[in-house]
Amino acid sequence: MNTLKHTFAIALILFTQGITIGQVDTTRVLTEAQREAQSQFGSEELEVIKAFKVKLASASSLDMKPTIESAPPTNRDYNYHISIVPYTIEYAEPTIKPFAMKPDSKKEYYKGYAKLGFGNFLSPLADVSYHNTAGNVEYGILANYLSLDNSNNNIHQKMSDININAHANIKLTDNIELLTNIYSSIDQRYFFHIPENKVSDYTEEGAKRYLNNYGVKVGIKNSSKYALQYNLLIDANYLAITNKNTNEINSDITGRVSYSGKSFGVSLDAKMDFSKGTESIDSSFITLSASPNLFWSNKTFNIRAGASTIIANDDTYIFPVAELLVDVLSDKFQVLAGVDQEYIHNNIRSVTSYNPYYQTQQGDYGATITKSYYGGAQGEWAKLSYRGKIGYREIANQVILLNADDIRKFDLNYIDMNSVFIEATASYSLNDIFTIGGGFQQNIFDLEDGVIAYHLPAMRYNAYTVIHLLDDNLTVRPTLAFTDKVEYINESGSVDKLDPMLSLNASINYRIGDHFGFFVDAKNVLANNYSEYYGYDDVGLHIHGGITLKF
Repeated sequence: MNTLKHTFAIALILFTQGITIGQVDTTRVLTEAQREAQSQFGSEELEVIKAFKVKLASASSLDMKPTIESAPPTNRDYNYHISIVPYTIEYAEPTIKPFAMKPDSKKEYYKGYAKLGFGNFLSPLADVSYHNTAGNVEYGILANYLSLDNSNNNIHQKMSDININAHANIKLTDNIELLTNIYSSIDQRYFFHIPENKVSDYTEEGAKRYLNNYGVKVGIKNSSKYALQYNLLIDANYLAITNKNTNEINSDITGRVSYSGKSFGVSLDAKMDFSKGTESIDSSFITLSASPNLFWSNKTFNIRAGASTIIANDDTYIFPVAELLVDVLSDKFQVLAGVDQEYIHNNIRSVTSYNPYYQTQQGDYGATITKSYYGGAQGEWAKLSYRGKIGYREIANQVILLNADDIRKFDLNYIDMNSVFIEATASYSLNDIFTIGGGFQQNIFDLEDGVIAYHLPAMRYNAYTVIHLLDDNLTVRPTLAFTDKVEYINESGSVDKLDPMLSLNASINYRIGDHFGFFVDAKNVLANNYSEYYGYDDVGLHIHGGITLKF
């Protein structure tokens, strides 16, 4: 300890001497500077500040122990609002699994499916499909066949449908995909609405009508993972109808470009429909449409706003398009309101798709333009899903069909009309076994005096139940549909009403293993005699049964 004291004393003396030497040198420099200044300024007096002398006498009395004052505690509240934005992260599947974990079972993927059956009224049924992927090509084929023969009960009441559809989607690059599709349908119908006193005038061959359609689609689109989306699709088809020697060429070009950010987006939809009839209808018709839109959304609001422009019927229809969706209760209750404009290109192909007995004639081409104003609500609450709308429609060129001079056929007519409409659908899962659902559509027509909406029902209702039994191997689905009476013109030329359409259908599917099963489909279980168009009644109870295969 003494040695430490001596060492400290010697160091203190040396330090003091060093400071003193520094003071002497500094004083000398200042004195010389002072003399230099005096020699330059002459007799002018200068005040010279004497150099500072360090005093070390009191240095030992200083308390050098550091102290830090304690800071008072501070409580801060931090509030963060985080917007959750889903983002897809691509990563390779891990090759190393945790110790002792069983490997995942390989999910079975079936490339092929077949449904084969037979029913009363001599009606075979077949649905076959196959899909596969080879390299950058995804391809598939779908074919189905259905026929019916009830001529023993109603002369010439027969039909058959053959449809074939093949596609191949080729991935040209990581971003661009080429879409190709070839399709054909050969539908056979018979004019079986024949007055009893004229049955002998029509042979089976004379009552037969073929509606043969052949088409091809080619398109291109980019990958869905990009914010900028675009697609272009061209559909060209040829329709040939017998009994009237009517042929029709159709071509549709549809395009869309859109850009979507996190909350904002823009889009442009455009379409051209072209139809040209030959033989009995030697004319052509074109419909053009374009609709630019803006989108904006956040957690509460979804807004779409734009305009619809349609060029058809030698006129131009411009109308705003908008929809506001407000999430009032976290997807459980959402309120919506909007305005919209739509069109239907009424070519021969579209009309015969719901009435194959349509008689083509000159001047039938036209587009139906519908302007809608609506409001409603939708949502999912627990196991309940629902959507409802109420609104008003202004319809220009609404299609109605009336019996022609040849009572077996129908002429096309156009009327202008307005209607108040109510639409709603809902489904509810009682548990894992039972699910119930249904919907309805109510129209209150506003027509000019003397105008009647022939064959247009004011009410449509439907209800269904899905029942899953035996560990989900057995599925039963009954469906009940009701359509109110529709007006028509009878053979005497008077306005009359058809019977209401009440139809109960049911399907039963039983699965045995992963590859095999049985099915039973029953239509018009109540065997009601109803029709949507005068003279063409539905058949009675119609049952198909057969097997299903997956391979």
